[in-house]
Amino acid sequence: MSSISSSIFHASLKVLTVAACPFPWPRGTPIRIQRLAEALTDRGHSVDVATYHLGKPLDKSPFKVHRTAKVGYYKKVSPGPSMTKLFVLDPILINLLLHITKSKKYDIIHAHNIEGLLCAEAARAMGLKLPIVYDAHTLAGSELPDYGPHISSGIKSYLGDLLDHWLPQGADSVIAVTDTIQNALIAKGTKSKNQVFMIPNGIENDFILRAEKARLGFTGTTNNRRTREVKRTQPIYLFAGNMAPYQGIETMLHCFSLVLKTTPQAQLRILTDEPFTQYQALADSLNITNNLSVNQVELDQLPEALVQADVLLNPRMTCAGIPQKLLNYMACGRPVVSFQGSAKILKHRVNALVVENDNIQGFSNAMTELATNQKLSNSLSKAALSLIMENFSWANSAQQTEEAYQHTLSRYSKN
Repeated sequence: MSSISSSIFHASLKVLTVAACPFPWPRGTPIRIQRLAEALTDRGHSVDVATYHLGKPLDKSPFKVHRTAKVGYYKKVSPGPSMTKLFVLDPILINLLLHITKSKKYDIIHAHNIEGLLCAEAARAMGLKLPIVYDAHTLAGSELPDYGPHISSGIKSYLGDLLDHWLPQGADSVIAVTDTIQNALIAKGTKSKNQVFMIPNGIENDFILRAEKARLGFTGTTNNRRTREVKRTQPIYLFAGNMAPYQGIETMLHCFSLVLKTTPQAQLRILTDEPFTQYQALADSLNITNNLSVNQVELDQLPEALVQADVLLNPRMTCAGIPQKLLNYMACGRPVVSFQGSAKILKHRVNALVVENDNIQGFSNAMTELATNQKLSNSLSKAALSLIMENFSWANSAQQTEEAYQHTLSRYSKN
């Protein structure tokens, strides 16, 4: 990156982050917002987060959280758009942005996801004069078909593509979580190449250290040691995430039913904060209920929970970004099976087993192979963990974000 005159910038930037989602919350978007805010404050910047009334308690936070007025009847914390968010929560959030910027001067707005950008741009249209950096976690064109009314997915994809092209034009810069998103926005003509920065998610060092400690304890003690024969005949498969349709839960259940035909004592564990109700009938019809458990786990207990699995599952088929669960899986030193559509940083038989989308038999075969081939399992796990430790940390992401801020402010100051 080119050097920038220090006279343009403050030693410490005042950043207003827009989080149009429950915050904090144990899933990808809120986690990225929280970890980046923490890492930016570690670098000496002041970060405030404006968000909805929904979220888990946040103790001893290095950044300040401003919440919208409570909308008592709205308690939805699952991902995806809704009419209430668009016509009730988002206008309240816009008003909050205008209110808090009257009492504190900020240098830049960091708007996460398309709804956060919509709120930031609306506030600027109403008089808020600050540069906007849009953090594109995904592409609306690829995710919108999984939400909303039961109309043609092609129509919803088209509407999402329009949003991806139109809304980011109002931002001064864009941060893309993956090169797929970066290249798509440039190809659409939404932003020029020097206005789009690719900054991936990260994993905190404490997560990796706790996973390593838990992994050594789980495999190394007399009480917890699972012999190779037990792993082969009674493997534990695990999925951690929300229950949204895009996660591929139904497909995963079908894959697991095929695994049970050859390994009848296998177990599937699902870790989620959301009800499994919508999938229960399918699980019953597939006769897998007795081999299935659904549990809730707090985010700070996730490393210990993940390392208890023999194989970690990523059945998502479409994702322009990097699923946070994928980074968590890789950081835990356990082998991963993933569909190709969301395997952005995975290489088949190098650090995971990657299966082409919709290949249910292939996915189930990969599940069985990793449970029975210990040498391959260990090799893939080691390579995945090495990739995470070398390239994916929130400290690196924060440093790159700081550079994106500087380039944005440099251009904005010249306008």
